[in-house]
Amino acid sequence: MSLELLARRILTLTGAGPCLLLGDDGAPLVAPLLALGVDARCHAASAALAEAGHARMPGRFTSGPLAALRTWPAGLGTLVLLGAPAEMAGAGAGRALRALRRLVRGALLLHAPGEAPPDGWEATALAAGFRHHPRQVQTGLLREAGLSGGALLLLEPLPERLPRGPATPHPSPARQDMLRGSSPAQVARRVRYDWARRWIKAGDHVADAGGGPGDGAWFLARMSEAARLTAILPGAAMAAYARAAFAHPRIVVVEEDPVAALESLPENSVDCLLCFEALERGAEPDRLLAACHRVLTPAGRLLLALPAAPPPPAPSGTRSRSSRAAPPGWAALRERLAARFLLDVTAAQTGWDHPGGARLRPFPPEAEPPAAQWLLASAIKPYALGPQPAYPPRLVIEGEPVRINPTDFAGMLDNPWLHRGLLDGGMRPADPALLRRTCLALIEHGPEKARAAALTVLGYRLLEDGTVEQAALAAHLRQIGQWVAAWEGRARQPQVARWLVSLAFLAALLAQKTGALALAAQWFNRCIATDPAPFGPMLFTKTVEACHRLGWIHYGQGEPEAARRAWQEGLDQARRALGLRRDAGRHPLAPRLNFVFDEYAAICDMACRCAIALNHLDNPAIGLERAPSFARPRERQMELLARIARLSGELSAAQAALRSQEKALEKTRAKKNPARRRQKDGAGSAAGTGKDGR
Repeated sequence: MSLELLARRILTLTGAGPCLLLGDDGAPLVAPLLALGVDARCHAASAALAEAGHARMPGRFTSGPLAALRTWPAGLGTLVLLGAPAEMAGAGAGRALRALRRLVRGALLLHAPGEAPPDGWEATALAAGFRHHPRQVQTGLLREAGLSGGALLLLEPLPERLPRGPATPHPSPARQDMLRGSSPAQVARRVRYDWARRWIKAGDHVADAGGGPGDGAWFLARMSEAARLTAILPGAAMAAYARAAFAHPRIVVVEEDPVAALESLPENSVDCLLCFEALERGAEPDRLLAACHRVLTPAGRLLLALPAAPPPPAPSGTRSRSSRAAPPGWAALRERLAARFLLDVTAAQTGWDHPGGARLRPFPPEAEPPAAQWLLASAIKPYALGPQPAYPPRLVIEGEPVRINPTDFAGMLDNPWLHRGLLDGGMRPADPALLRRTCLALIEHGPEKARAAALTVLGYRLLEDGTVEQAALAAHLRQIGQWVAAWEGRARQPQVARWLVSLAFLAALLAQKTGALALAAQWFNRCIATDPAPFGPMLFTKTVEACHRLGWIHYGQGEPEAARRAWQEGLDQARRALGLRRDAGRHPLAPRLNFVFDEYAAICDMACRCAIALNHLDNPAIGLERAPSFARPRERQMELLARIARLSGELSAAQAALRSQEKALEKTRAKKNPARRRQKDGAGSAAGTGKDGR
């Protein structure tokens, strides 16, 4: 087990607040956590272990039973309990967990490989006043880091105003709370919301009309950067529970029927809408889908989940209390969605009680789903052609028209909604056929900047396709040439410079794929000749890389001086890019600065490749090797660090296994040879005496 890797995974799951490690197994983690900046301490059972740790890290170790923790100040961020102390055996586990709960303000990470209490660790912890942490779905990261076997729970304390444990009869909302139990339906809902968060980006307005007592909105508030979450809850009991259990500054609770609530929201105001198991609850599914379409922004996502089979019939002689209608068949649902949405991703979901285990199995939207308990669908509101609503002013960066923020890509399109639906890699359609149809429609009928965007996206898809024919690449190159020729005289306009550079770079890559190196060199030169500065420093990533790739083409053709000029130009372009003023986003919903600095890092890495190539070119004793200049130094460093961590873990495991084998072998030898054992015991006694025999 790599302690450094395990410490990083714990930090990822629980955050960087103060951390108290409980048990002897947690002592080795204090130093790795301190190295990561975590205020880590350890309360060990062994006084000798605590004394040894205190000698190396004063003030970081205490020892004694868990009852001694009463002296610790309340409000520690994270408790990490590795291994179950003896006092937590049997019925003592519940008492110990109730005592620990008052110390936790963040999370409790519990790994108990030993014997479980009578009700199991999970049930005992939930009864002691905890609930599942939203990141419980990610605890597999800790298994990968070496915490194998036993119970592995990531918990957080229930709010004080909520009743504790199953001993108290829960009202209906608490029984439906997916964080307070582990029935197949509750586990499936946690996996479902984790699946949903991939389509939520910073600044989004998310609406959850998927039932539940507000736990879904809480999950997404903790696991995404959504700016606002509207939890639509039918009934006063659900709304009251949500306000008590899931109070959060970004969550707004709406107590209303889902259809009526959606019809009351402003049009084009929701970026991601969840309707989990809602379609079969109401009597008017078409009205619900119409309301969903109205409130979603163009390119916004509708996420659906519904049972794959009708609810079981009520026992004979009883009246069914289920409010669910029989879910529509898959073909009928697909037809209903196609009338208003673009069906993109579909998956079949099973619970952990299923013979195949709990998992999501994607299947093509046009196919029949495999056997499952739930069906999931992700559909997109059309965004490409036809009249679109005005782009909301809240997303426009203020300032002079020419001084456009280098990351405000949406504001530089004829149809700004295309940014989310076409250019944002995480948000655009995941279905290759749907993405291709969208690009082809824009190339044929879209406005000029939309055509440029579609040409770029479709070109990179062709570049990645290993089966594409050369005729298709040549046709795409001709289209790029026509577009570039029409706009080449307007390169001082930021949005034109953006597409001239991007498309020329793409055309060079496509030409390389066809083997036309001379044509690729021409396109790289056209890319370098267009000034990226009107758009901003971010565009220099393309021109600096174009210099690097052009240098290799010249060198491979026996033109070292041309290669030298290209690589030197790459260094000059990088210096110029780093010297430009970066216009910081002044709007709170502007894209995060980490994207900007990642682009700067890419420029520096590519300049480093050019510098390495120049250094080798000027040093005949070394010779010019291609490999060192192709791998980014940062990438190589991360690969080496990952390899070192992996090898360190393997070495630690091998050493532990070797020590265990040596002990077992020594015991076996001692049993077979009692004289050897007596001789060893005598040698040990002699070693404990002084030189004078005392």
